[in-house]
Amino acid sequence: MKYSIRRHLGKGKHFGHFQIREAISDAKQGEVVGYVNPETHSLIMANCLLHNKVNQSTKIFEGEHKKPCAWIVTDDLQIVSKDDAMVNYEFDAESVSFNPKVDPSWIVNGKKMNGFIIPLIITKETKLFKI
Repeated sequence: MKYSIRRHLGKGKHFGHFQIREAISDAKQGEVVGYVNPETHSLIMANCLLHNKVNQSTKIFEGEHKKPCAWIVTDDLQIVSKDDAMVNYEFDAESVSFNPKVDPSWIVNGKKMNGFIIPLIITKETKLFKI
């Protein structure tokens, strides 16, 4: 099964958590599978596509209200304790980020990376890292 992963920024008990959905396709999210609290758990994702609805993210960059417009599509997802040795190992990692109020693109180590596939991404709290 493929999954789409994004931060849930809607009001409520899951605010700030990672939302996991079934991925119908790379561009279409399905039903919510669950939520992961980044204060207690980390995600390890392999074969990660950085998906972005560029038109929507550009509108947000230009001042419109935020709407879901970007997510990671993965077919290999592990949820581990934030204390897991794999997550806490000191990797030579590159930052992966998406904030359409700052830039309407996925950014990896300072480069625009919309649509790129990253072999391995690990979360540490709310931060994403390319390993």
